[in-house]
Amino acid sequence: MSNQEYKLYKIQKGDTLDRIASNLGISIDELRDFHNRYCELSDLLGGDKLPRNLSYILIPSESSFKNGIIKLELEDNKKRYKITQDSQLFVLNKPITHSIQEIEWKVLYKKGLYNHQIEIKVLKKEEKQLNSQWNPLLDLLKKLNIPFEKLELELSLEGSANKIINQNEILSKWDNIKSKLENNPDFNEVIKTGDKDYSNSLPVLRKDILFSLFFSRFYNSEKIYNQSSVIENDKPIYSVLFSGIESKADIKQIIYKKDLHNVYFKQQFINIRSKLSEIKSLYKSQFEKFTGIDADKINYSLSCTSDSILSLKYGNLISSNALFIEKVHEKLYYTSNIKIEEIV
Repeated sequence: MSNQEYKLYKIQKGDTLDRIASNLGISIDELRDFHNRYCELSDLLGGDKLPRNLSYILIPSESSFKNGIIKLELEDNKKRYKITQDSQLFVLNKPITHSIQEIEWKVLYKKGLYNHQIEIKVLKKEEKQLNSQWNPLLDLLKKLNIPFEKLELELSLEGSANKIINQNEILSKWDNIKSKLENNPDFNEVIKTGDKDYSNSLPVLRKDILFSLFFSRFYNSEKIYNQSSVIENDKPIYSVLFSGIESKADIKQIIYKKDLHNVYFKQQFINIRSKLSEIKSLYKSQFEKFTGIDADKINYSLSCTSDSILSLKYGNLISSNALFIEKVHEKLYYTSNIKIEEIV
């Protein structure tokens, strides 16, 4: 950082460290740490009180603290995350399935001159079935997640995933799973979809809610934040209830707090566009007889909201809490609460 990151504040009569920090919207610890980062050794702050001999204190400049460009000092790093996903499927207002999945990720990040690389590896995975009448389906879904338990991605300098480096490894894992499904004609459509998704997996990851949260403009070397803005248009979203159905949405981001170390923001899907005719057709064949509600009377909707914290220094996610809801009508809907936490 250069001296453009701070400015001198002349201490006034009656000023306290607490009052100055409060006026800046940061804590005493954050103000003291910021000042000590740039000041002379003789001007270091050691407690919660201003020394009598101190005439000036260093505070964040407009360019480093207000809305605008936030520069990140990206460095090679290794982090671990705990992911908890609590999902329920309701039919006739009763939970048909309720599962809690806990995953631990190891994430390795390497900075490059023209692109960055990141490796995500599943270290632990545990799933609890609290209530399920569809165990065979859930067992199949577990198997279909195995090829993605290790990912090596190439990221652009802006932080978006450009390429899956270990695509061949993912395809090889799928071939092993497929060999155990091929003798059952009930899995023909699953195999057809799998051959497509595991040979070109980047579009699949971009539609996945968990990965969308994790790669929501993280790892950027430079970001431009507005207090409230649409940061992505035509984001594809996979349906959980209707296999193969894809909706599109815009993502609105609201920055509601920044301090010296982190930025706090909310995201929300808006302007959701769904293929209602295809959804009605699948609903008629799969769910209508169970719910007793005619396909022409469904009121399909998707929603996803998240609240996240991002590190300003490394550009990585610190934590995120999200709620995803897919609702066909009041008697058929799916909910998923996703929590991502950095393990310190």
